[in-house]
Amino acid sequence: MLKKLLYVLWLLVSYVYRAVSWVVFTLFAVFGLLVVVFALYLSQSTKLLTASVDQKFTGEKYLYLDLNEVTEKSARIPGYYNLAANLGIDVPGQISIANLKAVLERAAKDDRIKGIVIDVDRGNFETWGIYEELDRAIVKFKADSENKKPVIGYSVYWSLGDLIALQHADTLVVDKVGGMGVDNLVSSVFLKDFYANYGIKDYSFQIGKYGLSGLRSQSGFTADNQTSIEAIAFAPVDYAFASLNKTLTEKHPDRPVEIKPREDFSYEGLLKEANSLKSNADYYVEKGIFDKALSRLQWSDYVRDLAGVDEDKYPNVVYLDEYLSDTRASEAEAKKEDNSGKDYYLTYYYSGFFGQQGADVNANEVAAELLSRTVLAKEPGEGKGKVKGIVLRLDSIGGTLPEAQILVEALKQIREFGVPVVVLSGDGLLGSAYLAATGADAIVTSKYVPVGGINASSILLDTTDTLRAFYNMNPSYFKGSELVTPNGNLPAPFSFVVGSGQSSLVSPEFVEYRKVVAQGLYDTAVEDLAKNRNLTSEEVSNVDQGRIFTGQQAYELKLVDAVGGLDTAYEYLDKLNKEKDENFDASAIVKYEANPEDAPYSSLLSTLNAEISSYQDYQVRQALGLSETAYKVLKFEQANQNAVFSICEVCLTPTAKNSNSMDNSKFSKNNNFFRELVLRLSR
Repeated sequence: MLKKLLYVLWLLVSYVYRAVSWVVFTLFAVFGLLVVVFALYLSQSTKLLTASVDQKFTGEKYLYLDLNEVTEKSARIPGYYNLAANLGIDVPGQISIANLKAVLERAAKDDRIKGIVIDVDRGNFETWGIYEELDRAIVKFKADSENKKPVIGYSVYWSLGDLIALQHADTLVVDKVGGMGVDNLVSSVFLKDFYANYGIKDYSFQIGKYGLSGLRSQSGFTADNQTSIEAIAFAPVDYAFASLNKTLTEKHPDRPVEIKPREDFSYEGLLKEANSLKSNADYYVEKGIFDKALSRLQWSDYVRDLAGVDEDKYPNVVYLDEYLSDTRASEAEAKKEDNSGKDYYLTYYYSGFFGQQGADVNANEVAAELLSRTVLAKEPGEGKGKVKGIVLRLDSIGGTLPEAQILVEALKQIREFGVPVVVLSGDGLLGSAYLAATGADAIVTSKYVPVGGINASSILLDTTDTLRAFYNMNPSYFKGSELVTPNGNLPAPFSFVVGSGQSSLVSPEFVEYRKVVAQGLYDTAVEDLAKNRNLTSEEVSNVDQGRIFTGQQAYELKLVDAVGGLDTAYEYLDKLNKEKDENFDASAIVKYEANPEDAPYSSLLSTLNAEISSYQDYQVRQALGLSETAYKVLKFEQANQNAVFSICEVCLTPTAKNSNSMDNSKFSKNNNFFRELVLRLSR
């Protein structure tokens, strides 16, 4: 009887346990589902919690700009971005240069702001043009505030771009353990010996002898390559230090600055610096680049002495996110102006390779977008504004020719329709991107960035002999002249060098055919260049053959119309509109950014997938010793079956700080948990 009672009791307990377990599991599942639904809802609501987060600050303070990501494009901020910030979660600090300029303009007229401290130690500026835009914004800030509000610049390690951006600051401070770095290295992967060692037949070529489109098939840089390398690596550094020497000497006439980069940064110059037994920071303070060298603790005390402290002994500073919050709160209180009846300018920004397969910029999509806003747009209703001009910001090191021709024709149609177009460069305007720009009314560029690169190239590799030996193959592995490989993939390391379907037998006749096609592409490009830019045959002969120039050189050679930034582009639009209509009022024009991008975390799943893919690409790059740009070029050429017009994989301006492999990750830079998650999922 007792056994039966215990058995019944055991059954009762087990059933209750199972029931409770299912209830608990169901509750957790429902809770998890609610969290997902809530996150999705927040991701779609860009205004949620904004009103409760935004508030004004009181009292006189210094504006402390701790700059992280400074981008060309503004970002659409998801609702939970505000929630995360309000909960104290470290989220990426991202601001567009347009918004940063607006902050400085407001601060100049804000009586509560006593001065500005700009900390660029963690700064990651998207393009060289942003450094120049920030420099112009600081000059305007000082003029608007009648030089009554000091500007202080600080960093542990200063890049050359940082110095250009803050050259007009009243005081430049460097950390005692830091200094200045100039990254003017140009490097490429040369695979000629690799091909020879593994029996790969290389028939690759480029049309322009000065070009940098076929470096991988060489054993090193040629004397002709040096013409373009000079414009990429050395001339921008010369420009930068000429500007710094002039600006810093004008600021302190009693201690003139004269840095000669080609001498001071040579082996002998660096040896002389080392023999001085001074730290990098102290050495450049003595040279006049910096005003002070302070330790981290001394810097904190310096800010306290400069700004004063509040009742809690914290420095009287307002940070960028707080000032933006104050701005939004003030705008919410003010009566919102209705600009729907005003004419406007549109600014677009596109960066990356021009092409269709594996490209960053699809010319068909860009052309369709621009035409839909102009030529194909419906006539605006009565009292509504019209588009009066377009600034097209292009940042590209090349791509395919057909895409350039598509965009050229679209820009010409827009111009004929009566809407002027100005192209503004990012960190480069090369190859097909430059040719596309010639369809605009005017081209404006930074003096530092590479421009031109009119060239045509073709990567032709015959790996059949190598793979036949590698696989111990027999004729059954061939289908006609095409090599059939297991799973359709080539074995490593060949899969990284040549893509699937590129291992066909290459005949001398086919090589000649490709040369004729490439020469035809090149001749067409040169003809289009001469026609669109109104160049004589003599002027064309000075800029063809794949030559790459700085923006300043390009201006002198009539490849571009002006050296400057966004304001210069707007001035061109004003001028072109004034020529058509003498009653045109530039002050009444409203300026809109047409294609802002999604901010970090705007889509958690897609961002995580991108992180995993990026890390896998990084592992391949490490195995091959390729730079990120060189690897992107490799993938792009494979995707387009090597039918590229011109790619310059070494055309990077020497502005950025040195960074480790994961620094470009939106997650790893700000959140260790997500960094570990990405690494674990990628292994």
